[in-house]
Amino acid sequence: MTEYCYYYAFSGVFIVFYKVSRRSGGKIMKTYSPFHNENNEFISINEVTYAELNQLSSLDEGYHLEFKLNLNDNVKRKIPTIITSFANSNGGWIVIGIEDKSKAIIPIKKERNDFGQIVSQLLKGTVTPIPQYEVRFLECPDAEDRGILLIYVYEGNFTPYVSDGTVYIRNGSSKEPVQRADRA
Repeated sequence: MTEYCYYYAFSGVFIVFYKVSRRSGGKIMKTYSPFHNENNEFISINEVTYAELNQLSSLDEGYHLEFKLNLNDNVKRKIPTIITSFANSNGGWIVIGIEDKSKAIIPIKKERNDFGQIVSQLLKGTVTPIPQYEVRFLECPDAEDRGILLIYVYEGNFTPYVSDGTVYIRNGSSKEPVQRADRA
């Protein structure tokens, strides 16, 4: 049986929403979401609507949140390290289609292949073990062939997660490799 409780942490001009669940084994898992509903309860990736993307305008990249403007080859190369850094830390969100500085919503083109399959292929052969994550493409209301890609990475249960032979963790708004002496 999973029990949940919610708590809020104030950080600057916005509220950070966490859901804490006590899973079997007694480990406490924190789940962060940059999205919330009218009752100030966090919204999971499956509940986010396109309109709620506007909530990102008051947030900066940080320990639990990373913005990418597009899904070009450079970003695709970074996805495995970003995902492992979130899994090795407390989980987090990658939002693709948001300009980092202005927070403008700039929809990306919908791929022929399912985005979940694309992310899976990016991780395959480079990440061990594969962390738990969810992928969702939010179609733009004005154009079905464009939208915003959300990737939610859960806090890992089987750390460390390794990307191309290196363990990454979050340090503020960036990912950093863990030096061998730091691994314990």
